[in-house]
Amino acid sequence: MSHMPPIFISRHSGIFRNSRLAKIALCYLCVLATSACQKGLKDFNETAPTHFSVVLPTKETTIIRGGVDKDTLKALIKLPEQNATETDTSQYSFVWTTLSGTQVLSRKPYLTVTDFNGIDPTKNTVQLTVTERSTDLLQKVTADVFITTPTREGWMILGEKSGKAQIGMLTYTSNGYKKITDVNTVLGKNIPINGKPLSISAIGSDKKYNQSLHQWVGVSTDQEIKIFSSLDLTVETNVSQAVTNSMTPSAASPVIIEKTGYNYFMARKGTDMFQIDLYYLKSLNLPSKQPMNSISTGGVSKVFPVSGINVQVGPEVPNYAGCYYRIIYDTDSCSFVWDDAYNMYTSQTKYLPLLLPFSLKGFQPKAIRNTMATGTVTDVLYTLMHNPSTKETYFIQFLSNGLVKDVKQLSFTKASEILNSPFIEIDYNTGYVIYVKGNAVYAYDPGADQAFSLIDFGNEAISLVKFEKFNPGSSKVPGRKEVYTELFKRLVVCTYDPANPNTSGTIRLYRIPLGHQAPIAETVETGFPKIIDTDFIPIH
Repeated sequence: MSHMPPIFISRHSGIFRNSRLAKIALCYLCVLATSACQKGLKDFNETAPTHFSVVLPTKETTIIRGGVDKDTLKALIKLPEQNATETDTSQYSFVWTTLSGTQVLSRKPYLTVTDFNGIDPTKNTVQLTVTERSTDLLQKVTADVFITTPTREGWMILGEKSGKAQIGMLTYTSNGYKKITDVNTVLGKNIPINGKPLSISAIGSDKKYNQSLHQWVGVSTDQEIKIFSSLDLTVETNVSQAVTNSMTPSAASPVIIEKTGYNYFMARKGTDMFQIDLYYLKSLNLPSKQPMNSISTGGVSKVFPVSGINVQVGPEVPNYAGCYYRIIYDTDSCSFVWDDAYNMYTSQTKYLPLLLPFSLKGFQPKAIRNTMATGTVTDVLYTLMHNPSTKETYFIQFLSNGLVKDVKQLSFTKASEILNSPFIEIDYNTGYVIYVKGNAVYAYDPGADQAFSLIDFGNEAISLVKFEKFNPGSSKVPGRKEVYTELFKRLVVCTYDPANPNTSGTIRLYRIPLGHQAPIAETVETGFPKIIDTDFIPIH
């Protein structure tokens, strides 16, 4: 084997011993020197290194402040041809900052809730800079982190345990729900509620025109109405007392509350319906009770009895972000009424004549539902109407401007089965009428004129079946409107064991496909008391 002759540069003469090989060696030395210099330099162009990369969750990460779990956002290092790994993070330095880079959050490979102290509970975009210590090469990545509390967003659950109200929660996160069966025992948040529980609802904010990210919650019992913040469950004592005194709930005259708009809610008592404004109550200490079942025609005001069946319709009330109109039903004149929740300012309440092949005289609504996906004036509504005198029942599709799209009469047999149900709902995605028969949930398809079983719960009794009343709101949090649009398509079914009602309550969320197929259970959570009502708490 031949050996390459030694190559060197003379210190004295500067003449190479082998001129051809010397030139090759000189080029080789220059390459090595350049490479060595480049290895020691920091990548000031901040070009992502090719021999490692940083992996963060692709979805928004939810970190719950004051929760029972230790939620984190963790960075993983990925080497070529390997999966992301947590090993050898000591070879890298980590700097988490706000997106602007002005505030350093952490220098660990992960973020926890304490790193967000002093930062508003909302959606934050963070930036992570990872530097390889041996090369000073770096990579920058960003991630979305949503800072919240256990009760700020999700399904708030009103249960009945030993005759008393108990509040639970399914906290919404981008990776699913986190269950809290009792906010008192799990979070140490005691909400003193007297009386038999009746209803729970997200009822808006105490600030006007989308000025607050915080949502308030109302609970009604046969003795009182309690109002508290979903952020930390702080009870608003003066407002609660004012609403209770104004509505005077009792076992004989219960009050049901429903979400209506951004800073006000609706309270229904018997055949009367009222708008209650949190802004006037909380910020201005002024009375806020305003009848919704009143109309002024020819200078004469009329108060009419209403059905409990009602629904919100778009678009938003001009200049009142997050506030919507409502379709209610005058049971005296047997007519739908297009009601402006702010009629005290705009006087937009009006009757909505429907051009039907029959008279609505004697008919009462048993269910109503709308799409409200676009919030347009011509929102599509579905309603089930029944006349107890003639025994006639119709399924009607109409627009919120009064234009009738379709009318379907149900047979006496099919209608009787539906009308005997304690719960009647309409799924606006499929057009099915959802009802209960025994311990099973059924669906009636008006188009095919067929009824079929959805779910049979065996020995479990059904305590609640409902669809969330969709209110897209004017959320400041990007993407939340789309999230709510999808979540509110789910059918909520709550069951319990009659032999053990205090701990057997179960909440299920179903997606109902077309084609008379079995529903898909997307969420099943157990361990609650018997569930009386539940409502999704959104973030404005």
